[in-house]
Amino acid sequence: MSRTTDIRPNGRTPGPMSLKSGVFSALPLLCLGLLGPSTAGAACTLAGSGTANDPFLIGTYSDLKQLSDSSSCDLTATYRLTADIDASASSGENNGYGFAPIGDSTSTAFAGVFHGSGHVIQNLFILDTLDQQVGLFGQMSGRIDSLGLVGAHVQAVEPSGGPNGYPNVGLFAGENDDTISQSYASGGAVVATVTDLSNIGGLAGINQGGTITFCHTSDSVVSLQRGSSNVGGIVGDNVGDIDNSYSTGAVKGSAENYVGGIAGNQDWAGTLGYVHATGHIVGDTSCQVGGLVGYNIGTGNLCYSTSTVSGTVGAWVGGLVGYNDNQGNQGVFTSSFASGRVTGDSAAEVGGLAGENSGLFANCYASGFVSGADSSFVGGLAGDVSINGSGTIQSSYAADSVVGPSANALGAIAGVLQVSSWVQNAYWNSQSSGISMGFGSIWDSTDTSANRGFTTAQMRNTASFVGFSFSPDSAWTSLPNSYPLLRGLTNDPGVGGTGIVAHRAAVVDNPSLRWVGRDADLLLPSPSQVEVVDLTGRAVVPKTDFAAGSHRLTLPNGNAMLFVLVRSGVRTTTLPLEPLH
Repeated sequence: MSRTTDIRPNGRTPGPMSLKSGVFSALPLLCLGLLGPSTAGAACTLAGSGTANDPFLIGTYSDLKQLSDSSSCDLTATYRLTADIDASASSGENNGYGFAPIGDSTSTAFAGVFHGSGHVIQNLFILDTLDQQVGLFGQMSGRIDSLGLVGAHVQAVEPSGGPNGYPNVGLFAGENDDTISQSYASGGAVVATVTDLSNIGGLAGINQGGTITFCHTSDSVVSLQRGSSNVGGIVGDNVGDIDNSYSTGAVKGSAENYVGGIAGNQDWAGTLGYVHATGHIVGDTSCQVGGLVGYNIGTGNLCYSTSTVSGTVGAWVGGLVGYNDNQGNQGVFTSSFASGRVTGDSAAEVGGLAGENSGLFANCYASGFVSGADSSFVGGLAGDVSINGSGTIQSSYAADSVVGPSANALGAIAGVLQVSSWVQNAYWNSQSSGISMGFGSIWDSTDTSANRGFTTAQMRNTASFVGFSFSPDSAWTSLPNSYPLLRGLTNDPGVGGTGIVAHRAAVVDNPSLRWVGRDADLLLPSPSQVEVVDLTGRAVVPKTDFAAGSHRLTLPNGNAMLFVLVRSGVRTTTLPLEPLH
């Protein structure tokens, strides 16, 4: 069927928004004026000299407050935690505002080094109405490593006098301009009630040209105010690099927010690599909501989402990305998959990978149930492959049911294929999807003959997948009687697995691992020396020589994040072991 007019639901037009500066339960909202937290200065009395070899030492909550309260502490120095810190007292301090962020503006940014040394800060409380940068660190232009935040609550509330700038809100930092590494946040919440544009993230509000690596969060991230805010499990807005990191927390956005399991918005300079999300991601009316990213014009490679993703009326809802846009030839995801349930309400655009795609998906698949309500566009891979930038899907497949009884357009691959868009070598399981047509509506004479529906038996035969490469250096591999698998992402969608990622395993002949109960199976392609270390580098399983093959690693009890170091010759591969929750 050929169409030349735009019939997208409600004639809505999505657009980018970037700021450059389960059960959801919000923290109690307080009736507050403009009276901010006290920051009376005092002499800095920390032990040490603040150098790399002799850092300032922080062993108590009183020590930590010196960075916040005192203008005498050097925010370009090096600091190190020497013990776990209970910050419960923060909730009763500073007229109810709690802890004052360290380095709360560009002029007073923290530009030093903060070594957590594997310790945690517990029960930190921050309630802020004045600062644009809100978190343990307000503006972070230095480096944080090996730090845990447990049970922290950070809340930004609009002051009674009206909006005060465009706040960035996160547990670790409002804005990250440098590096957060080998750190995590768990058991807490980030809540924002601000009518202005804002960035709200589990680790940082905005990652502004910075790097977040080997980090994770399981906190709830909630936006309670309508408007174009970015809300994400790790960052609200990503304009930097995030790699080897994940989020298991719930993320909820209000109407018109950009909402994602990793980032609400990813700008053209943003990159994701070896990241995943597994939480419940929810967007309200007209949200752009995705398992990883709400609105994307950046890039992602070797990423996945098992998140349950849902949006209400008029939302863009996708297993990986709500709206994957193309600006400057960006908006690219490669070698990635989504396996969670994706649902949209009326007048929504709903897809296994993206609600709407005008960018590129290559060598990707979706294996979760996809459903849309009346007047929606619904597809196994994309609800709408749009004209804006000539959306492209290539060498990809859909593996589960696609449902939309009253949808405007329903297809096993895409609800709508618009003019100048291109889909090639895309396949679907015609048995499990219950749909014989790849596209619900095709708006011009685009040749779609290279896209086919297969039986389950055919989906398990690599010879069926014309245009897929299974060579040793390609994106795809397979196991006997399996659907095509992505190298480094060892999930067989045909058997309902959630998938285990060996983050550094870019090719199949690299080491890889997976959980087995409380232990882990390590697959080695060649003889290697193996060691398991914690966030501080301390060995929890000593160096052991292993032959090539599969080996069971017996791990200590506990939920600490661990790293498996595999040394083969001059090469060392680092594989994160995710904590069991």
